[in-house]
Amino acid sequence: MDSLNQFREEQIQKILYEMSSNYYDIDNRNEFYSLQNNHEEPDLGYEMYSDSLEDKFIDNAKSVYLLICSYIEGRNEIEYLKQFKNVISPKLELRSDILSSEYDSYNQQNYSALLSDIWRFLKTYEFFGQKNDEYLRKRTGIYYLENILENTAVILKDLNKIPKSETEVYNAVKVICKGVFPTANYPTTPFISIAQEYKPDILLPSLNTAIEYKYARTEEKLKATIDQILVDVVGYSNHSTYKLFYAVFYVTGDFWGRKKFNEIWKEKGFPKNWIGIYVVGK
Repeated sequence: MDSLNQFREEQIQKILYEMSSNYYDIDNRNEFYSLQNNHEEPDLGYEMYSDSLEDKFIDNAKSVYLLICSYIEGRNEIEYLKQFKNVISPKLELRSDILSSEYDSYNQQNYSALLSDIWRFLKTYEFFGQKNDEYLRKRTGIYYLENILENTAVILKDLNKIPKSETEVYNAVKVICKGVFPTANYPTTPFISIAQEYKPDILLPSLNTAIEYKYARTEEKLKATIDQILVDVVGYSNHSTYKLFYAVFYVTGDFWGRKKFNEIWKEKGFPKNWIGIYVVGK
């Protein structure tokens, strides 16, 4: 493939993930606004900022459409280009169509109809299905998130909590996540089947990220849980929204140390978009 199409791949990927984060910011603000008292005076500053988010999403949608057309044409896939234009072009004519949402009843959340349609076309290309993990982890929000997860023990200590279960661990952390990431949500029903042992406690759609906490009192429990997750994620196919998966292991004693944990995690051969974090509590 020529260097121009490689550049297009990177730009398309960058814009689409920016649009994904942008969409969840819009959806979250709309939900918050709908909960306000109808008799309250409109917050003009709030409305102007919401409009600017929508304008940015629309501008990106039109830009990425042209990039994708050039990308497909550059691969000399003329019939596929026609299909793409026939499906996507009409959806870019009206503001309401570009911003339209659909509801996923299984995962209990809204998602962008336009982005879903665009990804349906791009998933036929290897680059957009497998090579985006490095870019996803470079986003600023991920640095904040990983700092929170790595400091789980510090958060619990500051709250004067000595957890006795996974639930007590993530209940403390989710308060922090909600403050930093307003779109965070906490599923009360089973997540779409990814793994028998991986059941996310915290979902961050704006970062395409799911987080699960594990609690281990013994080295044997730690080993068993890692092996169980590994068996389940082999052969996992990408979720339309969630691309990064964190498994945070809160251990009551320093059974391995972080270096050994990281070595074992690497040796197990987890996919690159699955990140294990080792946290030593009391």
